[in-house]
Amino acid sequence: MKGKILTACLLTGMLLFGTGADVMARHAAEEYGERRRLERAERMEREQAARAAEQEARRKQEELAEKQAAEAARIEAERKRAEAEAKAEEERIRAEEERARAEAEAEEREAREAEAAAQLAAEREKEHIQQQAKEENKSTVNPETHVSMDVPGNKTESAKQDDGESVLGRYLRRHADKPADGKTAVPEQKKPVSYLSTKEMELQRLEVDTLDVGGTLLFSDSPEYVSQPGILYSDVIKGDARILYYHVNKMPVPAKVAVVLENTSDQYAVVHITRGGRSAPDADYLKVGRETQRQYFSEKQLQSSIYLEGHQSRVMLESMDETLVLTEQLVYGVYDFSSNVPIRVTVIMYPSSAKPLEFVKSAPVLPKDKARLRGTFTGMDRIMKAREEYNPSDGAAYITFCNDKEDLYKKGIDATDGSLAENNGNYGVLYHIEIPVRRRKKVELFANPMGGVFTGAVRVNTDGPAGAWMRMIPEGAPFFGDNAKAIITLPSKDGSLFLPKGTEIFSLGAFKGDTIHVEMSPPGASNLPYRLILSEP
Repeated sequence: MKGKILTACLLTGMLLFGTGADVMARHAAEEYGERRRLERAERMEREQAARAAEQEARRKQEELAEKQAAEAARIEAERKRAEAEAKAEEERIRAEEERARAEAEAEEREAREAEAAAQLAAEREKEHIQQQAKEENKSTVNPETHVSMDVPGNKTESAKQDDGESVLGRYLRRHADKPADGKTAVPEQKKPVSYLSTKEMELQRLEVDTLDVGGTLLFSDSPEYVSQPGILYSDVIKGDARILYYHVNKMPVPAKVAVVLENTSDQYAVVHITRGGRSAPDADYLKVGRETQRQYFSEKQLQSSIYLEGHQSRVMLESMDETLVLTEQLVYGVYDFSSNVPIRVTVIMYPSSAKPLEFVKSAPVLPKDKARLRGTFTGMDRIMKAREEYNPSDGAAYITFCNDKEDLYKKGIDATDGSLAENNGNYGVLYHIEIPVRRRKKVELFANPMGGVFTGAVRVNTDGPAGAWMRMIPEGAPFFGDNAKAIITLPSKDGSLFLPKGTEIFSLGAFKGDTIHVEMSPPGASNLPYRLILSEP
């Protein structure tokens, strides 16, 4: 019995001991799991904190970079603003200097014109007195009587014969002799209208909008009187262009004038010459100017092509190298052309025995004269369009050209030395005038020289059946306008103008259409400015 009790107690103790061990093992496992969880939580917190710190550092770095970039941009903007202000100030100073120079030149020009007008009036009075004396004494007119017409601004003022008579003087003496009937002698050609207005005229200024378009104008007129061989002007162009050259040989021996084209690229160059005019050299400057304009505005336009390999040179026209320019002769040419690659255009006066393509390689650039009329100008065509339809019933109207007031002179650069250039007279600029007409009423056009003798050509076109045609100014005589400066006609503040009886005008004809188109360009050797007058026929 005792044995059974002892066995039961032993079994009970063993059971109780096993259960306690399980509990302790379970508690140990739970404690271990908790520690592992806490470690993972701490590790995750550390990782999150590290990522947050890294993101914060990156954000601060980006903010610093943005601030630095903003500061650099601000500094660059300040620098550019300072440069722009400095450039603007420089341009302002330069413009002020140019305006002051232009005003001084205008005052000087006005003074010269006033003096010339006074001299002209005195000369005419003297001639009138002499004529009266000859009639009273019944004496014979001396055919060698000297006539002087050295009007400032006239291209002929420096061209003299050995006996001192000017080219213009010879012209006037040749064409101003009067036959027995008292009428002015002119060549036997049709003279459609008188060169003098037969009545007083009151005009209103026709307001126009102006826009310069087209390619590049190269203008070579300085030195005008060339006393040694050399380069007269040179620049590189691409695309549409126009070259105008106007020079007198003042050397004691014959010379030649040519335009040399040089392909400055490695590509194949094609130069198309589409329009042009060039008179034979002559000591009669008005004749040269008139003939050059006649060719340029002729319906038969020049069409020629020149092909240049890379860096090859050629003379624009072979006839240039075949033409001699004698002492005191003027050579004047104007050509429109285009090139697909950059080409250097160079105007040279060279000895008659020299080869132009060899001469140009070592020739010096000749210095400018006081007039400084040479340069490169953008926008070789000027469009003038009337702001409103012109109604002839409202009275006569006018447009003024080349006075640097209503019609401003073009500004450019002298490519030979980089200096600023001004085209005093807008020589080489092709004007396209568009005048809409109220109800297709017929309009008569007149040319009115303001500065003195004038001769040239225009083209007129309407939308009617007449089409485009050329008109010489004037027809029937080599020039007109020799009395222009004796009659002073200035516009009032409101633009109205009063033309006294006897003002020199020339009719271009009467036209009818929706719009009248006139194409003209300031002629070399003539005096500027001039007007286009519109009136009811």
